[in-house]
Amino acid sequence: MERSYEDTRTTGSRDLGRSRARASVAAPLLAIGGLALAIGTLLTWVDLGDAAGGTEVAGTSLSDGRLIMGIGLGMLLMGVYMATTRRYGHWYDADLLGATLGAIATAVIVTTWIALPDGQTAELGLYVSLAGAVLGLIGALAALAQSRVGDDDSR
Repeated sequence: MERSYEDTRTTGSRDLGRSRARASVAAPLLAIGGLALAIGTLLTWVDLGDAAGGTEVAGTSLSDGRLIMGIGLGMLLMGVYMATTRRYGHWYDADLLGATLGAIATAVIVTTWIALPDGQTAELGLYVSLAGAVLGLIGALAALAQSRVGDDDSR
Protein backbone atom coordinates (compact mmCIF):
# COMPACT_ATOMS: atom_id res chain seq x y z
CA MET A 1 0.00 0.00 0.00
CA GLU A 2 1.58 3.27 -1.21
CA ARG A 3 1.23 6.42 0.79
CA SER A 4 0.83 9.68 -1.07
CA TYR A 5 3.43 12.26 -0.15
CA GLU A 6 1.45 15.11 -1.67
CA ASP A 7 -0.96 15.52 1.23
CA THR A 8 0.68 17.83 3.78
CA ARG A 9 -1.67 16.83 6.60
CA THR A 10 -0.79 13.13 6.67
CA THR A 11 1.67 11.75 9.16
CA GLY A 12 5.02 11.07 7.56
CA SER A 13 4.52 13.55 4.78
CA ARG A 14 7.70 14.77 3.15
CA ASP A 15 6.19 18.04 1.99
CA LEU A 16 7.02 20.35 4.87
CA GLY A 17 4.83 23.16 3.60
CA ARG A 18 7.70 25.19 2.22
CA SER A 19 5.26 27.18 0.11
CA ARG A 20 3.91 28.64 3.35
CA ALA A 21 7.38 29.49 4.73
CA ARG A 22 7.94 33.09 5.77
CA ALA A 23 10.67 35.28 7.17
CA SER A 24 10.63 36.23 10.82
CA VAL A 25 8.83 39.39 11.91
CA ALA A 26 11.70 40.16 14.27
CA ALA A 27 14.37 40.22 11.56
CA PRO A 28 14.18 43.93 10.62
CA LEU A 29 13.96 45.11 14.22
CA LEU A 30 16.78 42.81 15.34
CA ALA A 31 19.00 44.02 12.51
CA ILE A 32 18.26 47.71 13.14
CA GLY A 33 18.62 47.26 16.90
CA GLY A 34 21.91 45.40 16.47
CA LEU A 35 23.22 48.10 14.16
CA ALA A 36 22.24 50.79 16.67
CA LEU A 37 23.99 48.84 19.43
CA ALA A 38 27.19 48.53 17.41
CA ILE A 39 27.17 52.17 16.32
CA GLY A 40 26.31 53.34 19.84
CA THR A 41 29.45 51.71 21.24
CA LEU A 42 31.60 53.73 18.85
CA LEU A 43 30.09 56.96 20.19
CA THR A 44 30.83 58.65 23.50
CA TRP A 45 29.20 56.89 26.46
CA VAL A 46 30.49 58.86 29.42
CA ASP A 47 31.70 62.41 30.01
CA LEU A 48 34.05 62.32 32.99
CA GLY A 49 33.25 65.92 33.87
CA ASP A 50 35.41 68.90 34.79
CA ALA A 51 37.51 66.99 37.32
CA ALA A 52 39.24 65.02 34.59
CA GLY A 53 39.41 67.88 32.11
CA GLY A 54 36.19 66.98 30.30
CA THR A 55 37.47 63.66 28.99
CA GLU A 56 34.93 61.67 27.01
CA VAL A 57 34.98 57.87 27.02
CA ALA A 58 33.70 55.84 24.08
CA GLY A 59 31.78 52.64 24.66
CA THR A 60 34.59 50.57 23.14
CA SER A 61 36.94 51.79 25.87
CA LEU A 62 34.80 50.08 28.50
CA SER A 63 34.50 46.32 28.95
CA ASP A 64 30.71 46.67 29.07
CA GLY A 65 30.82 48.58 25.79
CA ARG A 66 32.80 45.83 24.08
CA LEU A 67 30.28 43.27 25.37
CA ILE A 68 27.45 45.38 23.98
CA MET A 69 29.24 45.70 20.64
CA GLY A 70 29.50 41.90 20.43
CA ILE A 71 25.82 41.50 21.26
CA GLY A 72 24.95 44.17 18.69
CA LEU A 73 26.95 42.49 15.93
CA GLY A 74 25.37 39.14 16.85
CA MET A 75 21.87 40.64 16.67
CA LEU A 76 22.72 42.30 13.35
CA LEU A 77 23.98 39.05 11.80
CA MET A 78 21.02 37.12 13.18
CA GLY A 79 18.56 39.71 11.82
CA VAL A 80 20.17 39.73 8.37
CA TYR A 81 20.20 35.93 8.21
CA MET A 82 16.59 35.68 9.32
CA ALA A 83 15.52 38.34 6.79
CA THR A 84 17.24 36.65 3.86
CA THR A 85 16.00 33.12 4.55
CA ARG A 86 12.55 31.68 4.92
CA ARG A 87 11.75 28.93 7.34
CA TYR A 88 8.67 26.81 7.64
CA GLY A 89 6.61 27.56 10.71
CA HIS A 90 8.43 30.15 12.73
CA TRP A 91 11.78 31.30 14.04
CA TYR A 92 10.92 30.51 17.65
CA ASP A 93 14.47 29.65 18.81
CA ALA A 94 16.01 32.65 17.09
CA ASP A 95 13.32 34.92 18.49
CA LEU A 96 14.09 33.60 21.98
CA LEU A 97 17.79 34.25 21.41
CA GLY A 98 17.05 37.77 20.17
CA ALA A 99 14.91 38.48 23.23
CA THR A 100 17.65 37.16 25.50
CA LEU A 101 20.37 39.21 23.83
CA GLY A 102 18.18 42.33 23.91
CA ALA A 103 17.42 41.82 27.60
CA ILE A 104 21.09 41.28 28.47
CA ALA A 105 22.14 44.37 26.50
CA THR A 106 19.41 46.48 28.11
CA ALA A 107 20.41 45.31 31.60
CA VAL A 108 24.13 45.97 31.02
CA ILE A 109 23.51 49.45 29.60
CA VAL A 110 21.12 50.43 32.41
CA THR A 111 23.50 49.16 35.10
CA THR A 112 26.38 51.05 33.48
CA TRP A 113 24.24 54.17 33.47
CA ILE A 114 23.19 53.71 37.11
CA ALA A 115 26.79 53.04 38.20
CA LEU A 116 28.07 56.40 36.91
CA PRO A 117 29.55 58.33 39.82
CA ASP A 118 28.60 61.92 40.63
CA GLY A 119 30.12 64.38 38.20
CA GLN A 120 30.02 61.96 35.28
CA THR A 121 27.20 62.13 32.75
CA ALA A 122 25.79 59.74 30.19
CA GLU A 123 26.35 60.79 26.60
CA LEU A 124 24.75 60.10 23.20
CA GLY A 125 26.32 56.67 22.69
CA LEU A 126 24.70 55.27 25.81
CA TYR A 127 21.27 56.48 24.67
CA VAL A 128 21.73 55.13 21.13
CA SER A 129 22.85 51.76 22.49
CA LEU A 130 19.92 51.63 24.90
CA ALA A 131 17.48 52.45 22.09
CA GLY A 132 18.98 49.68 19.93
CA ALA A 133 18.75 47.13 22.73
CA VAL A 134 15.13 48.01 23.47
CA LEU A 135 14.24 47.96 19.75
CA GLY A 136 15.73 44.49 19.31
CA LEU A 137 13.98 43.27 22.47
CA ILE A 138 10.61 44.62 21.33
CA GLY A 139 11.02 43.06 17.88
CA ALA A 140 11.89 39.66 19.32
CA LEU A 141 9.00 39.75 21.78
CA ALA A 142 6.57 40.77 19.03
CA ALA A 143 7.80 37.90 16.87
CA LEU A 144 7.43 35.47 19.76
CA ALA A 145 3.85 36.64 20.25
CA GLN A 146 3.08 36.27 16.55
CA SER A 147 4.69 32.83 16.30
CA ARG A 148 2.53 31.69 19.20
CA VAL A 149 -0.58 32.91 17.38
CA GLY A 150 0.65 31.17 14.22
CA ASP A 151 0.98 27.90 16.16
CA ASP A 152 -2.60 28.12 17.35
CA ASP A 153 -3.87 28.79 13.82
CA SER A 154 -2.11 25.76 12.32
CA ARG A 155 -3.96 23.24 14.49
